[in-house]
Amino acid sequence: MKWLFLDNEIKEPINDIYGFVYLLEFKDKENNIKYYIGKKNFFEYKELKALNNGKKRNGHIKFINHRKDGKLVKYELIKKESNWKEYTGSIKSDISDLKLVEKTILMFAESKRHLTYLEAKMLFKFDVLENEEFLNENILGKFFKVNIK
Repeated sequence: MKWLFLDNEIKEPINDIYGFVYLLEFKDKENNIKYYIGKKNFFEYKELKALNNGKKRNGHIKFINHRKDGKLVKYELIKKESNWKEYTGSIKSDISDLKLVEKTILMFAESKRHLTYLEAKMLFKFDVLENEEFLNENILGKFFKVNIK
């Protein structure tokens, strides 16, 4: 299933964009609609122990030195594309009886902090904890649907 932004399909990561806030739309057997709002980054960053021969891996950004047990150890920071194209959300509740019908990008973010802010903004804007149409169970791991009253 493809990601849509303003009715346009997004096929590749966008330059200088860290990630996006998304809205997933589901239908149950009676055609009732449920939603889920979340965030996803286009790329993953990993620190791997540098190769002994000094060569750079695919996705190399830079080498980093860390002290480990009093010794200087060289690591390599790698950037690789995440699984964003196939991603279907981080929903914790059972959705086995629901069918995913649409994946929409609501907005793009330029950094990790910006992405977290925009997700929280959308979650509060849509009242996901008080609206039964939303499958979201918490906001920022601090506000939970089960204990907001």
